[in-house]
Amino acid sequence: MDDSVIDTLVNLQEIDRRNRERTLKIEELQKTAADLEAERTAKLVEVDSIQADADSTGIQRRELEAILQDEENRLKDRRMRLTRIRNDKELEAAQREIDGLKELSSRHEEELLTILEQGESVDGGLKAIQEEHQAILDRGQAHATETKGQVEALGKEIEAEQAERERIAGQLKPNIRKRYETVFSNRRGLAVVEMIRDICKGCNMAVPPQMANEIRKGQTLHACPSCQRILFWRIDSDEASVG
Repeated sequence: MDDSVIDTLVNLQEIDRRNRERTLKIEELQKTAADLEAERTAKLVEVDSIQADADSTGIQRRELEAILQDEENRLKDRRMRLTRIRNDKELEAAQREIDGLKELSSRHEEELLTILEQGESVDGGLKAIQEEHQAILDRGQAHATETKGQVEALGKEIEAEQAERERIAGQLKPNIRKRYETVFSNRRGLAVVEMIRDICKGCNMAVPPQMANEIRKGQTLHACPSCQRILFWRIDSDEASVG
């Protein structure tokens, strides 16, 4: 195996690492957008729930107001009739009816007061949760506006390097290319590393002496026993490390 294979692998890795960083950045931006949308959706569920409470409270309020209006009309009618009654027994019965209506109206007025207080609390909570929902919506829209151009630019950069990437990868034998791509994927974007003074610079573990000697000869590819990354050696690296 000549140095050109290692050079090809190193060049391929440089492109792949740049594109991997771009892809991770795109995914990060997309995840932020997805998280904001999930937060907005959850908040909207809260809005709908409180809105349902507000609607229910409103219905109860209107029903009680209608009942009270009806009772007020009945009281007016009974009081008018009271002025026309001349019989003591009928007068006493009419007064009892009026007293009963007044007591019933008093209870309904207390219920209405409670409903009104509940309504104020629900309306206040609804307004607050609606404002929270709007704030999340605004953040999501701002994020989309700010990152749209960034995502598009990153995508174009990836696409621009893809042709060169395929050209370089095409210089490798299929088995070597597959081996490299598998390690690159498994080792988070670092498949080809130097061995310096018998140390794998991918995991900083020592390479067995016999393997280290074979790597220096450069006749075949070797993988680090610890991290499985493809190892290569350059004499100037060892010399630089000594200095």
